[in-house]
Amino acid sequence: MVLNGCGGSTSSSGPGATLGGTDAAQYVATLPDGSPMVLEVLPDSSDHWNGDFVVAAETGIYAFQEGVFEGSVKGSSVEATCELEDGAEFQLTGKMNRDGSLDLIRSDISGQTLHFVRQAASPHPSRANISFNLTTGPMSGVATISDQPDFNSGGVKGYSGTWNDAFLRVWLYDSGPANLNVHPDNRSSAMSSRFSFRLSNFASTTVTVDNEITYDRATPSKRFSFKGSFRISPR
Repeated sequence: MVLNGCGGSTSSSGPGATLGGTDAAQYVATLPDGSPMVLEVLPDSSDHWNGDFVVAAETGIYAFQEGVFEGSVKGSSVEATCELEDGAEFQLTGKMNRDGSLDLIRSDISGQTLHFVRQAASPHPSRANISFNLTTGPMSGVATISDQPDFNSGGVKGYSGTWNDAFLRVWLYDSGPANLNVHPDNRSSAMSSRFSFRLSNFASTTVTVDNEITYDRATPSKRFSFKGSFRISPR
């Protein structure tokens, strides 16, 4: 995603910055209590961005916060609506800087700008894939995730994969909670409620968990959502 900013030579924002890219990109900021907050930006169009977010902490007032977000990009200005797995929402507003970092304000955290820094892509370690059946509503198929995390901090591990050619993200907390999110396209996402699961369970255990499916994420005025479920089962 290319941001066409218009700032002068003294501005810290403007042309040249990119948000996301051909692959998912992770940005990390530190919350007031010291917890890392991660924004995972999916490849998207030039005027829109969406993805996942997670707070990598198992203690503190922001512990276990996880969900999906979507928003707009106008020049160097960005905004997004973040929805937690319990349905609560907060807003992100701010700008993207020339160095690719983001300065954003969370609507539920007053008096502080969060500085999100894009993380360098790390080499993929030797890994295997974990496959399982995933069904939501009339859609079903084989989901595949890596057995090696591409995020690991604060007692939280993130595993990426695909399902019916859609991006799939699994967040696992060391103490037990798990979340599973799927982004079939720029218009929709499906976010699970929190459930107790381990990585090894995906290929060996059958479980049904609630989810919320949201459509028209790129058009907030037309956005609607409904409750559904994920059924995870062995192949």
